[in-house]
Amino acid sequence: MRSNGRPLLRPRDQRLVRSARPEEIAELELRRGLDEARGEDLKYCFAFLVPIDAELN
Repeated sequence: MRSNGRPLLRPRDQRLVRSARPEEIAELELRRGLDEARGEDLKYCFAFLVPIDAELN
């Protein structure tokens, strides 16, 4: 996957984990609610905090 034409992670990139900010949590909950209303499968949820170049299948 890419963001702005660059790979999200390269082998030597440092991986950092942080807690989501309140506005990020609110947006995720809204989107999950919309997905649930459309009957989408909610078994797995992935959230990206950067723009993704292509739509996921």
